[in-house]
Amino acid sequence: MDDLREFYEKRHASRGAMRDYHYTELPPAVRLRKTLRILKRAVGTGMKLLDVGCGDATAISSVGRGKLFGLDISYNILEMAPDSRDSKLVQGTGGNIPFGAGVFDVVTCLEVLEHVRNPRKVLKEIKRVVKRGGYVLLSVPVASYWRIIKSRLRGRREEYLDELEHITEFTRIRLKRFVPIKRLLGQIKSTGFGIRSISGCYYIPDFLDGHANRLTKRFPRLGGLYSKIDVAAGHLPHLRYLGRYLFIECWDVD
Repeated sequence: MDDLREFYEKRHASRGAMRDYHYTELPPAVRLRKTLRILKRAVGTGMKLLDVGCGDATAISSVGRGKLFGLDISYNILEMAPDSRDSKLVQGTGGNIPFGAGVFDVVTCLEVLEHVRNPRKVLKEIKRVVKRGGYVLLSVPVASYWRIIKSRLRGRREEYLDELEHITEFTRIRLKRFVPIKRLLGQIKSTGFGIRSISGCYYIPDFLDGHANRLTKRFPRLGGLYSKIDVAAGHLPHLRYLGRYLFIECWDVD
């Protein structure tokens, strides 16, 4: 765990604040818009929200309501968070969340499970700290068919989005090294969560990301329009698993 923390301390020190590079590009900008659409519906005034793996707290600082808490393994990235009286950020890991049982009305864990060695342990900790009947939002990257086809055409094994950071990754079909989405959903249910909604996110093939970025930076309204279309498409039964990211809305059923 110390090695993992040291890795992220160095990584974030070299990259800087996520809001300055990560959320300015697609697909992260689309994921952030979708995250905020969901959370602004789920988080009410006075509710306590914990973001596990919050990074520089870009997501929770944009919610605009509730009592906000963030947790991340890296001190460096937490220090890059915007100053806010409405949020409290602490250093720690998702496998050992430093809060008591049943504290939070809402818990988010966004693009984090692929970075940990034991996703089930993180899910159990989230289960412990969320209130009875509380709401949980999870999101993970999903290996796109384009990535799989490209790897097969090159005669290589399928690659993770980031081989340095991703310890595991999820896929719709059975592949070596990858975890099937079905197994992830089983882990979520066996932890004691009911699944309220599953939706996809971001349908642009990765080889078109550069073109999409240039277009949306030149025409900002185009990015907003695409985000609305993407949100709508993500809830369609035949499309939800075709996106490059998966959002899973849950609640504590125990």
